[in-house]
Formats: sequence, structure tokens, C-alpha cells
Amino acid sequence: MKALYIKNAFAISPQATTSDRLERLEVLNGDFIHAQPINYKELIPPMSLRRMSTSVKIGLGCSLNVLKDSDCSMPDAIISSTGMGCLEDTEKFLNNILEQHEELLTPTSFIQSTHNTISAQIALHLKCKAYNNTFSHASISFESALIDSQLFVEENSNSNVLVGGVDEIGSELIPLTKELEQDIQIPFSEGGAFFLLTDNTPENLPCIKDVITYNSLSEIQLKKCTEKFLELNGLNPSSIDLLILGSNGDNFDVYYSQMKHLFPENLMALNYKNYFGEHFSASALATFLGYLILKNQKMPGRSLPKPIKNILIYNQFKGKDHGFILMSI
Repeated sequence: MKALYIKNAFAISPQATTSDRLERLEVLNGDFIHAQPINYKELIPPMSLRRMSTSVKIGLGCSLNVLKDSDCSMPDAIISSTGMGCLEDTEKFLNNILEQHEELLTPTSFIQSTHNTISAQIALHLKCKAYNNTFSHASISFESALIDSQLFVEENSNSNVLVGGVDEIGSELIPLTKELEQDIQIPFSEGGAFFLLTDNTPENLPCIKDVITYNSLSEIQLKKCTEKFLELNGLNPSSIDLLILGSNGDNFDVYYSQMKHLFPENLMALNYKNYFGEHFSASALATFLGYLILKNQKMPGRSLPKPIKNILIYNQFKGKDHGFILMSI
């Protein structure tokens, strides 16, 4: 598969974001952390904005900023991902069913709650009739969208693909999930990141070199699959300069411990969910962080001890849905 070069990226998360940068990273504390909104009124007409859910605002806000900074008015494809879809409208629709005893329901909340609403709203705003797809595969939704981007550029050279992942907290379902998943030690949160990807660039840009997912892996299989993934890309464990891991403090963090043992002891490792929280699109924010590190050769707010050329992002949720993203420059 071809490498996907990142022309530009933008994220909205619990961390403060200006332009395509994170000024600093602060460890999150609490049970639920909302994303810090940008000034959406600069991008979206107020009449449209007031009808949008949080996830649509995040997705559209990120997308318009990415396209503006890339001087690209129309992408060749829009591919989005979300684990839970538009939760606020889903909760509103389900509550209406209960309150009105399944009678005289307005379809608006249902229409706006579907998982492809984010991609659809981006396309409607841009008047873009190109390829449009949405992936909802729990914690590997964003990785699945990246794989679809790889397939798209294989068939359509010199394309600009707008790809991203978004999830929102809502007000009822995620708090209930938090009660059921009390072993998770970091806050549940929301946010998203979008990227403009291309297979052809004359510039030395950060790229997503390869992506792979597994639904189920044992700890022994994790070692073999990681080594094979690196080998397929002409690398070995000593070639990786930074590990970005999705540890959340539950019993399944043993996978991340096993992953660290595959690499040299002095390898830098970063737990990104300490800064972005837990949600099904968190790996999109890990990729945004990897992009900034490769592009600027420093961590937000501090320098690095050596140049970073290769980054491996690894995430899993409850021992399932293992996602590997290899980034390089």
C-alpha cells in the first residue's frame, strides 16, 4: 500500500488547540471532560450552527480548518469514523420514544443521530459529491477509515482525501458506561481530528506509512503481529523512535506492558489517553499528536532528546480491536 502523506491536520479535544498546534499538554482529571470548542461562528453560518450536535460541529470545524490551511477547496473523498455516532441526538430520539409512548415521533432526531451524519454534513457544506464513507468499528473506527483511504489512493493517484474521527460524550449513555467500566482510570472525553492525505507530494511531509487492525489477539500473538508489521515495512523494533500507547489503567493494560517489552528499554513511550481521555476516536487524536511531533520535532511544550523518524501508535479496548498505525517522516 502507498504511504499517506499528511498535508495538514486539525484537532478539537480537551486540550487547547490553536491553528494546527497544541500549545501544551495537560493531564486530564475528573470523570468526564468535554472538548474545548473553537470559534465555530468564523466557519459556519449561525443558522446552521444552532442545529448541529457537538460531534457535527467538531467534525465540520476540523475539516474546514484543514482545507483552509491546505488551500484545498474540494477533497476527492470524505471518509469519517465514529464509534458511537451522534449520541446527543440518539439520546433525544430514544427519550422521545419513551415520553410519547412510541407515537407521533418526529424523525428529525433519528435522521441527525445516524453515524454518517458527520460525513454527510461536511459534504453538504462543501457541496462535495465525491466518494463519501463512514466507519463505525468501535475503537478501530479511525484505523478502518485510514485503511479505506489507502485503498482509495491505490485506485485514484494524486488524490486529496479528507479523513478523520469524532466522538462525543452526550449526557446519559457515556455516564452509564462509566459506571459499568469502573476499572478505567482515566476520564471519558470527546473530540476529533481530521487530516488531508495525499499519496503524492514533493515535500518532506509526515506520513502514515501503514495501518493494520486485529479483532482479537493473545499476548503471544501481539508480539508476532507487531514484529511482522514492522518487518513488512522494512523496520525492526530498534527502528522505532517513539511509542504512543492507549493505556487507560484497566486490567487490559497488560497488552501495553507486553508491547513495551518488544522494544529497547530506553525507547520513549507516551500514554496519549492521559491527555485526550477515553473514547472510540481517541486514536485519531494520537495520530494528530504523532503528526505534530514528526512535523515540529518536539513535544507540545517541550523538546525531544533526539530526532523522531518513526512512531508506532498502538491501541486496544478491553483486549479487543487492536489497532496499529505506523507514522514516519
